[in-house]
Amino acid sequence: MVFSDTSTGGGDTVGYYYMSHYIHEYLIPKGKLLGWAPGWFAGFPIFQFYFPLSFIISGILSLLIPVHVAFKIITMLGVLLLPFCSFFSFKFMKYKFPVPIIAAMFSLVFLFLEHYSMWGGNIPSTLAGEFSQGLSLSLMVLFFGSFYRGIKDKKYIIFNGILFALIVLSHGVITAYTFISSIFLLVTSDKKEFISRIKYFFLVYALAGMLSAFYLVPMILKSSYSIPHFWFLPNSFSEIMKMIFPPSFRFMQILALFGIFIGIKKKDKRIIYLTLCLLTSIAIYFLTPTLNNLEIPIFEHFMSVKFIPISYICEFLIAAAGLSIIIKKMNGTWLIPIILFMLTTYYVSSASSYISFWIKWNYSGFESKPMWESWQKVNDFLNNAGPGRVEFEYEDKKHDSGLGSSRAAEAFPVFSKSTLIGTNFQSAYNGPYIYAMECEYSKKCPCPLYLLSDGCLPYNLTNAKEHLELFNVKYLMAVTEDVKSDLTEDSDFEMVYGADELEVYELTTHDGSYVVPIENKPALIQSDEWREITLEWFKERIDLVDTPLVIKEKITPEDEKVFEQIIYDYQNLNQIQEIPYTDTCSVNEEVENEEIRITTDCIGRPLLVKISYFPNWKVEGAERVYRVSPAFMMIIPEQENVRLYYGKTWGNCLGIFASIIGVILVLILIFSKEARKIVQALIEDKIKF
Repeated sequence: MVFSDTSTGGGDTVGYYYMSHYIHEYLIPKGKLLGWAPGWFAGFPIFQFYFPLSFIISGILSLLIPVHVAFKIITMLGVLLLPFCSFFSFKFMKYKFPVPIIAAMFSLVFLFLEHYSMWGGNIPSTLAGEFSQGLSLSLMVLFFGSFYRGIKDKKYIIFNGILFALIVLSHGVITAYTFISSIFLLVTSDKKEFISRIKYFFLVYALAGMLSAFYLVPMILKSSYSIPHFWFLPNSFSEIMKMIFPPSFRFMQILALFGIFIGIKKKDKRIIYLTLCLLTSIAIYFLTPTLNNLEIPIFEHFMSVKFIPISYICEFLIAAAGLSIIIKKMNGTWLIPIILFMLTTYYVSSASSYISFWIKWNYSGFESKPMWESWQKVNDFLNNAGPGRVEFEYEDKKHDSGLGSSRAAEAFPVFSKSTLIGTNFQSAYNGPYIYAMECEYSKKCPCPLYLLSDGCLPYNLTNAKEHLELFNVKYLMAVTEDVKSDLTEDSDFEMVYGADELEVYELTTHDGSYVVPIENKPALIQSDEWREITLEWFKERIDLVDTPLVIKEKITPEDEKVFEQIIYDYQNLNQIQEIPYTDTCSVNEEVENEEIRITTDCIGRPLLVKISYFPNWKVEGAERVYRVSPAFMMIIPEQENVRLYYGKTWGNCLGIFASIIGVILVLILIFSKEARKIVQALIEDKIKF
């Protein structure tokens, strides 16, 4: 199944395939790793706030093998690597045979855990879509050992720098945790050794920072354009304890407790270090709600459950390390891995109940699902339909049983048209509005960003029409009989495809254009509460949908020359006036992935661009790009021909420059003995500045 050329289905994985498909079809041919993708959320900065490493690997592999197969391979990569990373981590820590093999075998117990499927690391989580986190956890385990050895022996600067850069590119939460846990290795009673370790620490992370800077620098600088995704601790203390001490992992945790006891007694620094890593993961798990409220961008994205798998990993490593102390005194050590392998295999096979089914369900793809033919026909129709986006009624059970996942329709951009709902929440600048309005045309909607949007909107097709037109949704796919009936009775919707249970309705109130003249004069508001005001405008004042808001913290004299309706002391939306433009003008557009060419006679009249705002968007033929409600772009043409394009900010340029310098430094250190001697002398304090 893995090597069959079928599209992956199941869980969130079905959505992430779009990202793999896009890097293969568009970014790599353009010589890019980051860019703009139109497929979800009215457009989003792909790989700017989500982790690119897995998809970069997929993109490279897809140059040699089918992209479907490349994607399947990278979804399995973290699972396949964890036993090897555990083995080599212990080799770095100088554990002797058979302890590294035991660590590798114990990793299988973790991988086959079935009591959770969304926290990351194990096989069910990987199949559900957490494969980037799985890859980062495997790399983290290897880093535990290589950094431990490196900082003590003053070796592996290049290796550890590259390895940590790969962790940065594979998962943000794991990056932060790995960095924090490595600080313990600075502790030493020898002052000279402490200074030496500080230098080593700095060199490794400076190199890693440079290598990953093309992604890391713009991500940090633009973090205000990302969307946090919260996950709260359970209300019940017993539920928390069940998460931390699950029955299915209890035997391993008992072994780990024994390992901690004997490691401290024997003053084994390796076990003490792994124990500190374990305690750190549990501490951050409990601190996450507090960290989320600190208004520090990286902490806003911490999800408490992501630290639970880290604690499990630390526990199986400690369990293996603890056995090493006992094994030293035993004869016939070659028998131990054989016995443990048999026991581990028996445990895994007896404890596994649904993993094999999930693997088959995922990797057999869309093509094996009951509604595949219907899905194929709908997309064939949409590929030949007019401009505009497609949106879908949310119906988890029908999509799950018929197409393989409740999120299957998020794969629309792979098969036909751009849609609004997507998988990568963090990049969804328009996400709070999109998920709020999903409930207007879906009687069952998940409302995943309810905290940011202050709840979601009620089912209301009348209001849905206004919002769908605002987001340039021309086609709506209906699944349930109730919604189909409501759409049929509404004169503004026309059924244009209805050959089977998936029906497509066209919204006839607009022509599917992405760039349109604004009907009413926009209001300029001075306020620092942009998100709050635009959410109120979107959710509560449907009558103002044709009067867009431009909200700035400080209004300048230049702004006063452009806008007629200006509000300095904003109180509420009743201050907004509907002032229509009396003239008529026309707009012609050519829309590509990262460029929009406009021909218009609307000189001096604002145009609404129904694509999400992001600072990388630049304009020629207009003075600037404005952020306008909900989170779109607005331009005011100064000439007949206008060009909008997705370019680079100074942060992108700085990051790329730093990464180039990092690569050059790595090459110099690899090929120059003199350079390596200088670095070694610097660490050992033989060079004075």
